[in-house]
Amino acid sequence: MQFQCSISKLSKAGHASPLTLHNRHARCLQNRLVTAQQLHAQQSRVCRSSGLCTSTCNSTSINTSSTNRRHSQRVAAGAAAPAEAASSAAQQDTSCLQNLLLWLVNNGVTGVGTEDSKVALYEDGEGDRGVIAVEDIPAGYQLLRVPLRLAITDVMEEEEQQQLVGQGALWQDRLVAKLLQQVQAGRESPWHPYLQALPKAVPSALESFSNADAAAVQLPTAVAAIRGHADKMAASWQSCRPDSIGGADLQTYRWAHSVVMSRTFGNAAQGGGIGVRMLVPLIDMLNHAGDETGGLLSEPATARDNVRWDVVSPDNSPSSCWEMVLSSTQAIPADSPLLLSYFEGGNDEFLLHYGFVPPSNPHDTVQLFSSITEALEHLWQQDIRQGQAAADLSPLYKQALDAGLAALQEELAAAADGLEGASWGPLLDALEPIKVVSGSRVSGSLIAALEVLKHGDMAAVEAAVAGLAWQQLAALDSSLLSDLALLVADAHVAGDGEAVQLFGKLLRHYVQVVIPEYVPEVHNAVAAAAGSSSSSSSIQLMHGKRKKKAVPGPAKPPPAAAATAAQQHSDNAAAVEQLSLGELVQVLLPPSQNSSVTGVTGVTSDTLSLPLSAAVRTAVKFRTNKKMLLMDVCVAAGVPRAVLQQFQAAASGSGGTLSTCHALPWQQASSA
Repeated sequence: MQFQCSISKLSKAGHASPLTLHNRHARCLQNRLVTAQQLHAQQSRVCRSSGLCTSTCNSTSINTSSTNRRHSQRVAAGAAAPAEAASSAAQQDTSCLQNLLLWLVNNGVTGVGTEDSKVALYEDGEGDRGVIAVEDIPAGYQLLRVPLRLAITDVMEEEEQQQLVGQGALWQDRLVAKLLQQVQAGRESPWHPYLQALPKAVPSALESFSNADAAAVQLPTAVAAIRGHADKMAASWQSCRPDSIGGADLQTYRWAHSVVMSRTFGNAAQGGGIGVRMLVPLIDMLNHAGDETGGLLSEPATARDNVRWDVVSPDNSPSSCWEMVLSSTQAIPADSPLLLSYFEGGNDEFLLHYGFVPPSNPHDTVQLFSSITEALEHLWQQDIRQGQAAADLSPLYKQALDAGLAALQEELAAAADGLEGASWGPLLDALEPIKVVSGSRVSGSLIAALEVLKHGDMAAVEAAVAGLAWQQLAALDSSLLSDLALLVADAHVAGDGEAVQLFGKLLRHYVQVVIPEYVPEVHNAVAAAAGSSSSSSSIQLMHGKRKKKAVPGPAKPPPAAAATAAQQHSDNAAAVEQLSLGELVQVLLPPSQNSSVTGVTGVTSDTLSLPLSAAVRTAVKFRTNKKMLLMDVCVAAGVPRAVLQQFQAAASGSGGTLSTCHALPWQQASSA
């Protein structure tokens, strides 16, 4: 398993801005390199659980003198010449990276900063940073070795933990406290060059989204997390003793928290789970790439990352110390960035902590309920509103709850096979929520419970799952088709041809599979546009106009409903094929004026100018992926829209929101 480690957004080869490579050749520093014996002379305790060095790294264990002296000279020169000091923040950033490179090389990092290094640090014209190949690299090549005494870890001795954060503190609280202690130390900190090179702000949704940006996300759980983050951070900061966090103010505390949540590596513990979490200089500069499909979430996924990291013990290390080693997993051409998979998981964490949404992520999920109990409460309320007697339902729901919990227990046992009991907590957090995943799959605990409620009728089970997905879709403020059309229009205005092709492909697919059954009103508009085909769109010029086909006239209703649906889809497919991508966008989006699109985000009286802001674009991508997952469930089940609307009506008795009921009859029976 790979874990989160960086904050920069995905960097692609062929940057629009020229790259600045930092001190690729640093052979002149060789006479100042500390020896392995010097570097290990001050190693402190070893973490019992993983054997990682957790040294506090005083100035004798990490060589900082030359770098800090250079920094002091630079500050002094700036004081004498204020005009030069104010010339450019970019120049300061460059100096920070150069100092970081000197610090890394001086302290035993290998693979960068020498004449024969195959990689270099880079910074593009927009300030994005990363590590890039400067020559062709074969697969399986060890690129970088970073001594782990340079890492800042969450490990604390009992006395230190009690003094700083208290017993039972979360790992992120421990790491934030240690990071801020070093920030307070300033140039006296052994990590000063590393701290100076950290981003001044993390572009995560939690830290950078406004209330309007949060509204564009639409998914209630994510919206609540963004809007509640400021209060959560304020309460956390107020609960800290000032000395435990280096006297940091709220803004600095939030910065440290965002750095920790977006740049931390987790090393596997011997018994499973995560043992030590750490900030690792240099490796945390790598950008993300993970598994991607060809666009549709049902398509096969391809791994886009090209490197991996491993923790190496002293027995296997040339320097006889714990190291993090970065190796290529495939051939990497020169001038290509090194890309690391932060983790394989849903888009929620990417959005909230990193500020981007991976393209075509097959590991994304949509949470329907927090637990099987909450799911059954929801279904219970629907049945009661439809007139069923509680006394008749209670025994059945008791059996359904038992079946769901048994299925969850089986999943936990399979996932925890060979792991210590302490690892069950995180597994339960991951498996207990009821989720939809790619491939139109749903949590097994829900399927097991529904099999009981539907008396083994799997068609009814699939219909119920589709109904729950439809309810979630109906509760969101914009449709899947309008969101895809908006992304196509935005990409066109921004001049991103690759994005136009991706979202255009998705738009055509979903227009064909969800019309006319699920959105017949759009089907009529598409048919009308195909009949006239008189609109002229600039988007169609980018991709060519579709070959005109004759649109079949209205067919007489065949006797079978299936035949009727087949004919409708045939007519719709022909109409869609006749329209250009630009014409489809014009059908699906409201009329625009002056390159503005109104009323597509669910925010009243809101007007979005194209191209979208970076935050809104990220929000639309996020919610679109979720809607694709939900719509795939509805389409795969083949449940007619009329049936789905019945599910929606049954759920709307409480205003369309789930109300938590306590001590329901079947829950009382279960607890007895």
